[in-house]
Amino acid sequence: MAERDALGTTPSTYGDFFAFRRMVTPIVIQVFFWLGVAAIFLFCAFLGISVIANANHTRGAEILGLICAMMFGVPLSLLLWRIYCEVLILLFRMNETLTDIRNSLEKRPDLRN
Repeated sequence: MAERDALGTTPSTYGDFFAFRRMVTPIVIQVFFWLGVAAIFLFCAFLGISVIANANHTRGAEILGLICAMMFGVPLSLLLWRIYCEVLILLFRMNETLTDIRNSLEKRPDLRN
């Protein structure tokens, strides 16, 4: 017998993915999140090095620019990127939860009109 969750429904199967009842987009968004994290680190490092080095025209300024970018640019950028990705995933999770509620209500004959 299949194990049931809190709503009394059986867990999803691969058939749900092929029938578009379950979304794969949250997984794709998580992959893009980690790619974005790497891009943020690289961009902030490049920006910090180039801006400070061009302003001072010295070699030591590159390290100072890198430190400043990593201390200030990275945390704020990562926070904003994380919030954006969470909002996107939230939309899909809401859809999945509402779909689960609808399916559980359809299976209960005592709640039908």
